[in-house]
Amino acid sequence: MSVSASKFEKAINESGIAKIKWWKDWDKNDWNGRKGWSTKSGDPQGLLLHHNGGAATESTKPEDNKDCSKDDNGAKFVNRHPDFNSPASQFFLRRCGKLDVNAYTQCYHAGKGDFTGTDWAGHKIPKDSGNGYLLGVEIASKGKKNDFTEAQWETLTKLAITLKELYGWKDLSTYYFPRHKDWAGGRKNDIQASNKFVQGKFEEYGQLWDGKIPPYDSVLAAQEDKTIANKAVFRLTNRLHDIGFGKSTPVIYEQTWPNKNYGLWCDANGVDADAVYSEQVHFDIFSNIEKYWDGQVPEYDHMVAVQADSETAYSASWRITCRLHDIGFGAQKSIPVKGEQSWPTKNYGLWCEANGVDPDAVYSPEVHSAIFGLVSV
Repeated sequence: MSVSASKFEKAINESGIAKIKWWKDWDKNDWNGRKGWSTKSGDPQGLLLHHNGGAATESTKPEDNKDCSKDDNGAKFVNRHPDFNSPASQFFLRRCGKLDVNAYTQCYHAGKGDFTGTDWAGHKIPKDSGNGYLLGVEIASKGKKNDFTEAQWETLTKLAITLKELYGWKDLSTYYFPRHKDWAGGRKNDIQASNKFVQGKFEEYGQLWDGKIPPYDSVLAAQEDKTIANKAVFRLTNRLHDIGFGKSTPVIYEQTWPNKNYGLWCDANGVDADAVYSEQVHFDIFSNIEKYWDGQVPEYDHMVAVQADSETAYSASWRITCRLHDIGFGAQKSIPVKGEQSWPTKNYGLWCEANGVDPDAVYSPEVHSAIFGLVSV
C-alpha cells in the first residue's frame, strides 16, 4: 500500500529538520496527469540529488548563509517550473538548511537518462522514465564546485533517513541516493560532490555518538546498577546504535543500561552479555575503529592557512580531519576524501570543546602539537 499524503507529512515534520516550508498544493497527486508512482509498490525507489546552479553565493561560511530569503527565487522556480506549471522537484534545500516541500508524488525533475549498465540497474527504471520512480531534491548551489553548506548536509541527511524509514529502503547507500549525473550521464554535472563524499556526510550527520569515549568505570557502574542514567551509558547506547545495534534515539540522563542493544552486540561478537563488562569489551566497542591518518604531520603554517581559507580543500585539511577522526572526534564511519575535504569545522569544534580551546581562535602551535603530537593542551 502506498504512503499517503498525511503519513508523508507526519514523517517530514518529525524528521528533526529545523525549518520546513510546505508550499500550496504540495499534496496534489496528479501533476500534469502524472498520478501516483510507476512502481509496483506505489512508492518511490530513491531520491535523486540535484543542484540548481543559481545560488546567491558559493560561500559555505555559516554567517554568509543565515538569510534563508536569499534562495527565495530558487525556491519559487522549483515550486513551479515555468515550462510545465508544476514542481521541478519534490524538495528544495536552501543554503541556510531550510527545506521546501513542493510535492509528494511524481513531478518533473529527472529528465532523460538511463541506469542500464550502472550500479543502479537493479531499480529497473525504463529509459527516460526517472520521474515515475524517483523523488528529487534541488539543492541551492552555484554548481561550479562542491559548495554545499554544513546546514544543507545536515538537513539532507535527516531527509534521507526519514525517506529510508518511510518507504522501507534498505539503507542510506548511494543505491537509493544517486546524483543527477548518475542518471543523466554526460548530459548533467550535478551534483559536484562525489558519491563517496555524500556517503561520508550521511555518516557524519546520521550518527548519534559524539565521539567521546566514556570512562570504563562509569559504564561498568551502569551495568551493575541498571537504574543509573549517566552520560557514559548514554554514549554507550549511541555508539552501539551507530555501529548497527539498536534503532532507538537515546535521551541523555534518561537512558539506562541498553540490554537489547548490548545483547545484540554480544551475540554478534561471541561475548556473554551477562558477564561483567570488561575493559576488552570497552575497547572493542569504542576503539576498534579503522584509522585514516597517513602519519604525516602537516606544517603548522599550512594549518593556519587552511583554517583561514576554510572552504578550500587542501591535503592539510584532509590530514587533520583524518587525525581527528582517528582520535575520536567526528563521524567514526565516515571517510574523509582527499582533494575534497575542507576545514573540518564540526570535528575540530568537538576536539576544542573537549580540550577547552576556542575553535574560532587562530590555530596555535600548542593545538597543533596536541592534535598531532599526543601532548596535552
